[in-house]
This record gives sequence, C-alpha cells and structure tokens, in this order.
Amino acid sequence: MSGGALAALLPHGRVLVCLDYDGTISAITADVANARPAAGAREVIARLARDAQRATVAVISGRSVAEVCRLLGIESGILFAGVHGLELMGADGSLEVSEHARAAKPDLERVRRWLNAAVDARDGYLIEDKGVAIAFHYRAAGAEQARALRARLAEFVTREAQSLRIMHGKMVDEIMPKEGGGKADAVRSVLAATGVARINTAYFGDDTTDEDAFHELGPEALTVAVGEVRASCARYRVDGPAEVVRELELLADALAVGRAAGRSR
Repeated sequence: MSGGALAALLPHGRVLVCLDYDGTISAITADVANARPAAGAREVIARLARDAQRATVAVISGRSVAEVCRLLGIESGILFAGVHGLELMGADGSLEVSEHARAAKPDLERVRRWLNAAVDARDGYLIEDKGVAIAFHYRAAGAEQARALRARLAEFVTREAQSLRIMHGKMVDEIMPKEGGGKADAVRSVLAATGVARINTAYFGDDTTDEDAFHELGPEALTVAVGEVRASCARYRVDGPAEVVRELELLADALAVGRAAGRSR
C-alpha cells in the first residue's frame, strides 16, 4: 500500500475511515483490559474528528463501545460500532443496541453460568463479558486443554442456547446472537448512518472477523489487512498499527492543507 492512499480519496468527497481496534490501532496483547492505542493513534483520530465535514472515523470492534471509549480516550465526535455491530454509537454519543441482542439475553445468561462453572482463570483463560455477547479468550491456555474446553462450549451452545452462535477470532471464541452482528452488519450500519459511498470508504482490520467487512465493502472500497501476510480479500496490506497511524496522519495533514488553502482564497 502506497503512503497517502487515504488522502487520495479526498477529491471525491467526504472520506469514511473504518478502524478495527485490537491489532489495528492497538497492538495485540494478552492483557486485554489494558490494550492501549498505538503511539499517535488517539491524537490523530482526535484531529480527524475536528474536520467532520470532510472525514468521518468509525471504530468497529468486537469490544463493547464503553470499553473501546475507555481505552481510546475518545467518547464523542466519531462513530463506534461495538460487539461486532450489536452496539452502535453516533458521534453525538447516542447508543443503540440491536433488538437481536435483547432477544438473546436468556440464552446468553445460560452460557454465562456455564462458563463461570467450567472455566478456571488460573488455566490461562479469560472471560470477557460484554453484556450482549461473551468473549472466551484462550491465548494463554494450553492448546490441548483449550481445544477440549472449546468443544464442550460449542456443544453446550448448540444444545442449550439455540439463539446464539460462536464466532471464531484470533485465539477467542465469541458467543453472540445468531441474528444480527458481525462486522459486515456493522459496516452496513455505519454506511447508512454517514451516507458515504463505498468508493470513498476505507477499512483497516487485522482479524478473521474483519474479512466479512472487506467482503461487504467489495473492490470499490480501500480495504487494508493489518499485520502479517495472510489470505485476505482486502486490496492492500500494512505491517501493523504504526503504519495505520501513519496513513491517518497523512490524511489529517492533507485536511489541514485543504483548510489553509480555503482560508487563503
């Protein structure tokens, strides 16, 4: 991906920049609760938020909106799609929760009780309860033990929580409603909320869950896989969060030049 690809979208109108959080603007870490944004990420996103007429930022994450806001340190001025689109927060801070998430609450409570009884954090597991979904992290657990426990979890969900499904990410199983959710759904919601065309939309993501968004946006959009080389339907790739931040900085710089040129006329 050549530097300045985001800024090259500006002549066509307002730019929509969609960003995954973990692994995209924050490094992957076993300390999930303290995954801070990469150097410069918070500052450049805040810069972009000040020029909402020409650029809109949407953070699309598997985390809850509240958790991403806490980690990023920005609570308004940009869009947030949390829990893979089950939560959507506008730039004004208004939060909407998917009706499918509300309907699945009883089954999610069954899974919550099962996990609390079956999982021991001392074995390297982490249960991340997002309210409308539950993430079961096994990055720090033994491979064989994790495989067996995940199989038991899948069996329980199939048998006892039929309104739910398991979505597989990087060393995490996400238990969430069968209906609604997923990053393709999140992207559709963000596009509808902003009115920006796909041709002027960019999406950066590192996880297997981001592939749904890449596919949804199609070849018109600027889709970018973040991290090591892998099979992906994204058009481009960058090595990690530092390169994502650099692309955002080039966009912010181009916006600043445009403002200065406008004032000088």
